Amino acid sequence: MPLHVLAASSSAYRRWWYVDQLGAYGMVVATAVDGLDCVEQLRARRPDVLLLESLLRWGGSLGVLAVRADDIDLQEIPVVFLAIEGVSADWYQLAGYSVQDLILRRPSVQKLATTLEAVAQQTCGIASTQ
Repeated sequence: MPLHVLAASSSAYRRWWYVDQLGAYGMVVATAVDGLDCVEQLRARRPDVLLLESLLRWGGSLGVLAVRADDIDLQEIPVVFLAIEGVSADWYQLAGYSVQDLILRRPSVQKLATTLEAVAQQTCGIASTQ
């Protein structure tokens, strides 16, 4: 069974890249364009893993994490947080939320795919797609 990933990014290019590159690893990738879209899709799709970039418009990535923390149905969805943009001094706010992995620099597709699979396997018991 393929790993279902919701990738939230304000960048159209990065959303396309996630679909293209992670899809080549056998993952099914849906995308969200902003924080509000991300919350809506989390509720509708229930992905195996949320790939969340640090700078989202309309609700923001911390807003997504806050909604997830307050919604018992969303708390089980593991999060890989990409903090590759923004101010590192703001990352301390992540401590208040359940984030399974934090990536501080742009990863290779192999590293990202491996991380997503590992997080899904650790938190949900989902087998590797490879």
